[in-house]
Amino acid sequence: MGMPDAQWQKVRARDAERRRIVRQLLAAGPLENATAYKQAAFILQHGDKPGDYLLAHVLASTALAQGDPSARYIAAATLDRYLQSVHQPQIYGTQYDWKHPGPQPKDPTQAPYNSGLVSDSLRADFCVVSLRQQLENIRALDAGKDMPWPDGCR
Repeated sequence: MGMPDAQWQKVRARDAERRRIVRQLLAAGPLENATAYKQAAFILQHGDKPGDYLLAHVLASTALAQGDPSARYIAAATLDRYLQSVHQPQIYGTQYDWKHPGPQPKDPTQAPYNSGLVSDSLRADFCVVSLRQQLENIRALDAGKDMPWPDGCR
């Protein structure tokens, strides 16, 4: 189900280089357009520390502010990832993990998750699937199936 460690090491190295390039571009000045901010948010969302996820959220929010509605999901996902990275519950329900990771992961979870803070209508505004669909996603993962796409706007 998972990739071998050697493959993950290559992915992590490539992701780190992409994050370095994004930070270099940001230091040089504003990015070209809303799409560039959204793409940068996706790159930083694959970071390895809270600052990466928080900056990814800022970039996704910038894409939204500049008029790119397709950045809604990444804005929610980056906030959830940031919250969990600082040991706080996610609020939209975009992040799934395993209680027992490994080659044969089991017991999928979204914890920690404050599922009552954001309503399903607000989730929908950010292209996040409903709580009911999130539970179906957990059941699918638990059964060893692929999770349906978590983006509620696709």
